Amino acid sequence: MDSNAIVTFKMKKMSPSMYWGMTTVLAVVLHGYQYIVEKVIRQTNDSQSRL
Repeated sequence: MDSNAIVTFKMKKMSPSMYWGMTTVLAVVLHGYQYIVEKVIRQTNDSQSRL
């Protein structure tokens, strides 16, 4: 049994509210990560334009 089968088996036992919670947490984490990456890119572009 490979790891995908194990993950699928465990996910079948989760309730819909757990799915919703996991999706919400994942969305918040990804949004924060995207914000940080865009901020770093903006700072890099600003410092390059001053040179």
